[in-house]
Amino acid sequence: ATDKDGKSTLNNLSVGLYKIVEKVPDGYGAYDFSSFYMTLPLIEQKTDNGKTTTVYEYNPVVKPKNIDLSSAIKKNVDKSHIFAGVKDKIYYTITAKVNKTKIDKDLTEKNLKDYAVFDDAPTSAFTEPNKGLDAAVQSVKFGTGSDSTLTKGENNDYTVTAKANSDNAEIATAGDTKGLAAGHTRILVKFTEAGLKKIASKLNNVAAGSEAPQVEVELAFDISKAFKDSTTDKTITNKSGFFPAHDEGTTAPNPIIPNVDGSKPTVKFGYLQVDKYNSEDESKKLSGAEFKIFTDKGKADLCTKSLKENTAVDAKDSPCKAASAFDETTVEGGKFSNPYKAEAGSTLYVVEVKAPEGFALSPVVKEITVKDTTTNDNPDTLKFPNIPLHGEKGGNKFWFNLPATGAAGVILFALAGMGLIAASVFLYMRNRKEEEQQQNA
Repeated sequence: ATDKDGKSTLNNLSVGLYKIVEKVPDGYGAYDFSSFYMTLPLIEQKTDNGKTTTVYEYNPVVKPKNIDLSSAIKKNVDKSHIFAGVKDKIYYTITAKVNKTKIDKDLTEKNLKDYAVFDDAPTSAFTEPNKGLDAAVQSVKFGTGSDSTLTKGENNDYTVTAKANSDNAEIATAGDTKGLAAGHTRILVKFTEAGLKKIASKLNNVAAGSEAPQVEVELAFDISKAFKDSTTDKTITNKSGFFPAHDEGTTAPNPIIPNVDGSKPTVKFGYLQVDKYNSEDESKKLSGAEFKIFTDKGKADLCTKSLKENTAVDAKDSPCKAASAFDETTVEGGKFSNPYKAEAGSTLYVVEVKAPEGFALSPVVKEITVKDTTTNDNPDTLKFPNIPLHGEKGGNKFWFNLPATGAAGVILFALAGMGLIAASVFLYMRNRKEEEQQQNA
């Protein structure tokens, strides 16, 4: 084994041909090859001033290189999907390099033995579907183009398994679950011989100086009821890693599980509440107001615009359907029955989609970035005043109004206007008839 300076010395070797096999350090991969042959002595031809001599080196020095593989895998929360809080499905994308490149000859599936990519998900944070957590894998791709999507199945390109570690310690034994932390489930994407052949073929076609294609795995999880209900669990950290490829006949390396943010994203949560009240008296709280949350301001604006145009929020083509899965109504006291556990640190857009009875709809989009320091007892709160409609209970208001959403008052104004026009025409015609009668008299 190498020492702290990366050196290792083999003494008292007999003259002969030796095969050197490197056991790559954990977290690293061989730069070009993990085994090679050399003779002792090492025979070299040297030319000096036109004269060639043969040199026999009995103390040769070999300098194999290794690559740090901790940066070979990346993982992020895929924000192309709507995610505002615990009611939404959370999507992840893993991108992983293959630790093999074509050097002197083409790669084959035998050079990519045991290559696999995995997600180490915190078991308690996610709901296990009926088919198991392996159903979280949505797609697997290699590279780009029309042939990038791989097919699941033992007779196709890859298989998916999910195995949980219910013990209190990390799994140290060799196998598909080695390195799996306590309380986590490993969702393993393992490539079949057919899949490895496709990967090898694409790697062989990489031009010098070009970037090699990567494996891309998309996963989706439903957040568990236990996490939703917990007022103390406010973060989800989801790890990832891969089993490096190795040549057939060589020892399989340990899995690479980088302990860096780039491969184990953390989603933080905080708490969101509203304060719904009568604009004429803040002490009068309002129940029955319904809200939606958006992650895109443009879509939130389109929703409020459609509501002003009296488009039903649940209409087939309603832009309000671009909201997150959040759908809460205020109760007595003008608040949600419980603060909503929302993603912290991202800008959210809150829209009132139904006003309390007797009040005009609030026509504004409220913007908020929930803090991860908020709690169930001390949430971030958005104030939402509502203007009373005329004719509400109490009888001390006018009999109609003209709210921003375009309600009954608009129709009444239109009818009144038409009545005035008709009356004007009638008076004009009557006066003209009287004038004609006077002229003919």
